[in-house]
Amino acid sequence: MVVGAFPVIKLGTLAFKQISKPIAKQIAAAAKNSPFLRQHICMRIANFHHFLDVNLRMRSLGLGKAKSVEPLKEEAAVELGANIISEVFLFSVGVGTIAYEYYRQAKKSNTREENQLQDIDELQLRVEQMGLQLEQQSAELRELQRLVLAEPWRKEHAKQIQKDEKQKDAKK
Repeated sequence: MVVGAFPVIKLGTLAFKQISKPIAKQIAAAAKNSPFLRQHICMRIANFHHFLDVNLRMRSLGLGKAKSVEPLKEEAAVELGANIISEVFLFSVGVGTIAYEYYRQAKKSNTREENQLQDIDELQLRVEQMGLQLEQQSAELRELQRLVLAEPWRKEHAKQIQKDEKQKDAKK
């Protein structure tokens, strides 16, 4: 029983995706613990997300655009911002994995297609060579028929052919 090649690359991408989850948790923890990341990144991202969320909900309910949106409390903003950062990281890993897999499959398909085109070219060349060989053999056959059917040469030619065959047999 023949077994296909073990999909090492797919296993590697799956392992990379699994490893990225703890890395995302570490990024979120670092964002919560770093004062710079808390103030300048997490809170800004979270408050922007909150602003968009409130406006979208109000518009979907038909209440129009919110005039002012109160920012989130610091802890809630930091938690939401850290979660958004970790989710963006995980999403980026997923998109990167899909893009790499697409690129790899496209390259494999192109290689297969190029091989098929090369095989077709080789077959066409062989057909052309066989056609030339057939034309050459047809011309030789016509020449031989002409020589055999020529009246004055027929008997002499037949004798010559028999003599040539006897000499070939004697050499063997």
